[in-house]
Amino acid sequence: MNEKLIFSKLNYLGDVDWYKLTTKTGTTEYTISFSNVTGPLHIRLYDHDGNLIIQSNSLCTHNGSIKMKLRTNSTYYLQISSVMGYYNPINNPYSLNVS
Repeated sequence: MNEKLIFSKLNYLGDVDWYKLTTKTGTTEYTISFSNVTGPLHIRLYDHDGNLIIQSNSLCTHNGSIKMKLRTNSTYYLQISSVMGYYNPINNPYSLNVS
């Protein structure tokens, strides 16, 4: 997985952003970092079979990170979604970095 900074925004109520992550050989520890978050987000990570691996237990607001150990040479899917009742199209941008 090459480090990559992504700028995105949830555009409407119920909008969900998906990212495909493929891990490298020899690297097992990864960090998903968020910044510029102005509205609460749900963060979930699924394995290639669709099993939920990690989910944010608290609402991600502002800046934060999730550290995890993942299998090498594997594919994962990261889901970012807004929290019902907190959605505001002007206030739901975010920056995402996986390293």
